[in-house]
Amino acid sequence: MNALIAILRKEINSTFHVFSIYLILGFFALISGFFFFANLVDFHAVSNQFLDHSSDMVSLPMNFTQAVITPFFMNLSLILLLMIPLITMKSFSEERKLGTFELLLTYPVSDFQIVAAKFLNLAIILCLMLLPPGILFTVFFHVKGGVDVAVFLVAYVGVFLFGFMMISLGMLMSSLTDSQVVSAVATFLILMVFWVIGWISDWIHPGLSRWIKELWVVENMRDLTRGVLDTKHIAFFVVTTCFFFFMTIVSLESRTWKK
Repeated sequence: MNALIAILRKEINSTFHVFSIYLILGFFALISGFFFFANLVDFHAVSNQFLDHSSDMVSLPMNFTQAVITPFFMNLSLILLLMIPLITMKSFSEERKLGTFELLLTYPVSDFQIVAAKFLNLAIILCLMLLPPGILFTVFFHVKGGVDVAVFLVAYVGVFLFGFMMISLGMLMSSLTDSQVVSAVATFLILMVFWVIGWISDWIHPGLSRWIKELWVVENMRDLTRGVLDTKHIAFFVVTTCFFFFMTIVSLESRTWKK
């Protein structure tokens, strides 16, 4: 445990001594704030339109979840898909390029501890990225009231789960190459496959299509952002995260096999 904490401390110091991480955090805070207020303005406009024509309309065409929470967190997921590869690409590739990776492997630590420390460091970055949206919604709920907070919490957890999955995949790609660019591009392309595979599956045999859609990130995220807490969706993200995490450990161990 002490070794893991020592590596984690090293990773955190290395991460937050680079100015680019603050640019990433600042940009994500701005873009998430933009989407939040844009969705809120749209919902306000629809609500006012309903009040103006309430005699012609039986009920409000969209509730707060449909108009704000779901589109906000789906947009946030897509932005994370674009940004996570840029954050994870340095996790192993940079150390291998600088020659410090081999030095790290000589320390009395296990491959699991190395991967876990790097994962926790990246998870901290993800938490910092998702902190501003959490604050925005918390303040809004406190001021507005009368909103189903449970839906927000399920959607919030869903984005974290998707983020953890992307981090573990990015680490795996970074462990396979010395090039940060190759790592980022490979991570992005694989994530895009997960993002569009549901639409592609419509062209495949119906029997196979049903199974492929189980791997469709959009379908899993869409339900979570609607507040649908289904163990199937939770299991999907947990299993894929653990799989990529395990394969990263295998990737590190394979260097020992070659020797």
